[in-house]
Amino acid sequence: MLKVMMNLSGKEISQTCSGKFKDLSNSDWGCKYAEAALANDFIAANEYFRPDDSITEVEALKMISQAKNLLIYENENDVNWWDKYIE
Repeated sequence: MLKVMMNLSGKEISQTCSGKFKDLSNSDWGCKYAEAALANDFIAANEYFRPDDSITEVEALKMISQAKNLLIYENENDVNWWDKYIE
């Protein structure tokens, strides 16, 4: 999903990785996409990327919205912010 989102965004993707995530090796094919997403504030900075975890429908919709620079909802401090993405 992250590769799709980064490709949709049109943002530059480096061909190297600097090891920003403890659970993603520099030789992993997805490392460059994860680090590009981090550099563009598409994902939060954490120690672990969790590459084997599934993402939810809302997470996928939010990523696509960010990649295409669509403002769906500004205040993610609201309890049910995800409803705006589903709508």
